[in-house]
Amino acid sequence: MKTVSAYECDYCGRYGKTKKPILKHEARCYYNPNTRSCGTCFYLNDWQCGRGLVFENEEGRRTPRLRTKCLLYENYDDVVCGQDECTEFYQPPS
Repeated sequence: MKTVSAYECDYCGRYGKTKKPILKHEARCYYNPNTRSCGTCFYLNDWQCGRGLVFENEEGRRTPRLRTKCLLYENYDDVVCGQDECTEFYQPPS
């Protein structure tokens, strides 16, 4: 057996053996607050948007598909805790 090094996403824990793909992933990760994604939005409730957005795939079927760059996005930590007061309590779903 041998030891290997890995790179891990700071937001969701996804990992890989090389740095470049993980950096690319972090830039679009659903749990990165900078992407304004459902994964860190206050209104995500049981994988449904509490603001009424409907998740649809290309065929028009409703699916729990996360989106990014949402105009209705509100950061979970900002709404619940105020600016960055309790970020250590929020854990993204596994």
